[in-house]
Amino acid sequence: MIPIALELRNFMSYRGTTTIDFEGIHLAAIIGDNGHGKSSILDAITWAIWGKSRAKSDNDLITRGQTDMRVAFTFELDGQRYRIIRIRNMEGRGTSQLELQLHNGTTWVNIGGSKLRETQNEIEKLLKVSYDTFINSAFILQGRADEFTTRKPAERKEILADILGLSVYDELETRAKEKARDAELQVVRCEREIEQVESEIAGIPALREEVQRIERELERLKAQKAEADAEHQRLLAQWNELVNKKEALTEKERTLKESQARYNTLQERARNVEKRIQADEALLAQREEIEKRYQDLQAARKEEALWNERLDALRRLEQEQRTLERRIEQERRALDDQLRQTERRIHELNRRIAEAISKLEAEAASLAREIEQQNAILAHQSDYEAQRAKAEAKLAELQALDEEREQLREHYQDRQTAISKLEAENAHLRKHIADLQERLQLLESQAGATCPVCRQPLAPEHRERVIAETRLDIERAEQAIAANKQRITDLQHELDAITQQGKQLRQQIESERPRWQKQFAQAEANLQRVAEARKRLAELERQLAERQAQLNQDDPAAAIASAERAELDTVQAQADELRARLEREEYAQEQRAQLAQVLERIAELGYDEAAHQKARQKVRALADAETQLRDLHSAQERLASNRELLASLRDNMATLTKQIETQAAEVAALREEIRQLPDIEKQKNEARQRLERLHQQHIDAERKLGAARQKLETAEKQRERLEALKKERATWRERLHAFKELQKAFGKKGVQALIIEAILPEIEEEANRLLDIMTNGRMWVRLESQRALVSKDAKIETLDIIIGDEAGERPYELYSGGEAFRVNFALRIALSRLLAQRSGARLQTLFIDEGFGSQDAAGRERLVEAINAIKDEFERIFVITHIEELKDMFPVRLIVTKGPEGSRVQRET
Repeated sequence: MIPIALELRNFMSYRGTTTIDFEGIHLAAIIGDNGHGKSSILDAITWAIWGKSRAKSDNDLITRGQTDMRVAFTFELDGQRYRIIRIRNMEGRGTSQLELQLHNGTTWVNIGGSKLRETQNEIEKLLKVSYDTFINSAFILQGRADEFTTRKPAERKEILADILGLSVYDELETRAKEKARDAELQVVRCEREIEQVESEIAGIPALREEVQRIERELERLKAQKAEADAEHQRLLAQWNELVNKKEALTEKERTLKESQARYNTLQERARNVEKRIQADEALLAQREEIEKRYQDLQAARKEEALWNERLDALRRLEQEQRTLERRIEQERRALDDQLRQTERRIHELNRRIAEAISKLEAEAASLAREIEQQNAILAHQSDYEAQRAKAEAKLAELQALDEEREQLREHYQDRQTAISKLEAENAHLRKHIADLQERLQLLESQAGATCPVCRQPLAPEHRERVIAETRLDIERAEQAIAANKQRITDLQHELDAITQQGKQLRQQIESERPRWQKQFAQAEANLQRVAEARKRLAELERQLAERQAQLNQDDPAAAIASAERAELDTVQAQADELRARLEREEYAQEQRAQLAQVLERIAELGYDEAAHQKARQKVRALADAETQLRDLHSAQERLASNRELLASLRDNMATLTKQIETQAAEVAALREEIRQLPDIEKQKNEARQRLERLHQQHIDAERKLGAARQKLETAEKQRERLEALKKERATWRERLHAFKELQKAFGKKGVQALIIEAILPEIEEEANRLLDIMTNGRMWVRLESQRALVSKDAKIETLDIIIGDEAGERPYELYSGGEAFRVNFALRIALSRLLAQRSGARLQTLFIDEGFGSQDAAGRERLVEAINAIKDEFERIFVITHIEELKDMFPVRLIVTKGPEGSRVQRET
């Protein structure tokens, strides 16, 4: 991986957008004061690639006062150019975005997944290195140069295994373990099936006896089933015969009921005919009386017809009278309506004249009031101007307080960051003290001449010197912790003071700003009203003068509503004329003459309503005489035919009586025969149920026989399967043994240990080459992958670091300061070279973020010489430092500065 460019936006101290160009760089120093953002460049690279950095959370990386950040890292790999873009937004619950892009020669193409996790997997698959492996080899971060050397021996071995790509053997070990477990399960399965098959083979004699027993049972059931079927058929035939007779009985009973119904119908008809004959004979006995009443009816009808003619004539005349009277009334109403319309018009004209005068007076009064209001507004102009000036001054003061509050917020964030750094430093110091105390305890507990850590000879004076140095290191670390704690306390007091001051400023701003903003807005609005009032006043005075001139005339109505006044005189004259015609009844003269003639003809007609009513009553009293006469003639005509019909009905009734007696005898005989039907049906059902039981038993026996024969056949075939299972078990046992051997070979103590053992000389040789440059041959390092136990002859797997100098060899844990850093640096560079040489990893860049501060001038020169010695192994090497003297030692410098607008990077050559 070769860095090409890095684009930052709102990342840590890099406010806004900053772009860093790495093109053409082989060896470069990133130089700047502490806290200016040098290490943030490396944090941006790791955060872009893996989403990880020194910060506890992503939101801590966002520039103070901002809500989102973006990092775009462009790099080259195997001749292809890639770009990773990672974005974080802390609004709401917080969201993250990640893109992996490939440049196709003209534009960027997205090659990531649809989800963030999928894209992250694609990135790690492309680089073939994890975050932990990266920072423990190619990335020497600030405060983590000893990341590899300070790990426990077993952890060192795990890191080295990860660098070497030995995780594939862990996967092979896991797969071999899974295969062994599967093979073991197959062996257990085979043994279980063998046991089951042997049990089935042992049961063959019993199965044969069971087959014979079921066959005998089937023969017995077959005979019983035939006997039951014959009995059931006999009862079924008897039952069917009785059922047919029952159906015949039903038909006979229906026929009998129909015959009885016909007899009853004939009997009823005969009674009705007898009644009609008796009624006709009684009516014929009243012949003379009926004929006389009919003659009286004819005379009464003639008299009623005469009066009806006179009544019709009277009604026609009365209708003509009502028509004439209605026409006369219509003429009167028409004049009356015309008069009311004229009076309404007079009222409307008077109202309109009054309204016109009233409206003009109201307009004049309204104009006068508005003129007074505008003058009142103009009178307050100076007050409004003073109010606006005062509000502007107060708002300016509050704006200054707001800016002061923002500065306090920045001071607060700076002190919080300082506290976090001090707490992290104290945690690192406490861990360092614990390691030193453990080392001191080991040294003090061993009084002999052998080092308790490395088992190497240790002279007494050397042991005392190491103990003294260790105690001094512990004391210095404790003093540093105490100083940091005091500084944290001081910073916390400053935070409290800043918080209180900020709270007071916020309360003052929040309490006063709305009031002064409101006053300023009111003053602006009032001054706008003054300007509008000045324009409006002249127009109002002109309109008022016009209206007062109209109202001051002798006849305002003639001037204001002249048309209405002229129309009013005309309409008043029309109303007077209409009232006079109504009082004299000068209307409908022709209709009045016609009405007098009609009244005279009504008097001449001589209609008597009482005589007419008497004639009507006589007709109503004799109204049934005509019907009685018709009934008399009808009775005389039908009397003979009814007598013949009655004789015929009586003959039919006699014949039907004999038929009913015969049918009743047949029904009684059938009822006697079907009385035994329930018993026969019960016997038939019992026989059917017994037959069904025997049939089901026969089916069950056949099923049992088939199952028994199948079991017997299966058991006889199991002898062949038994041999096959035994062979299969032997095969799985062989595979189980092979996979367990592979599991052991792929494990930590197998191939992996051999590979690490083979690679350690390379690391050791490279580290010693660098130490030789940095110490003029005074120091060397030795790596041990196994250590002998004190109490046993066996050895344990480890990765101890043994350092040698003029005083002899001793463990890494007994070194500190500049000497320890040289060892750290040499081993880390050796690991970086190893990682770059491994075909599975694609890292071609080295980052160094500390080390020069712990060295003297000569040591720094030797570190630079060491870096120059290995620079050809990498495409890019970046060294981060705050020491200005080192600027001229590097061909390219990236100068990092920090100002009010955040951190910025300038490239120098």
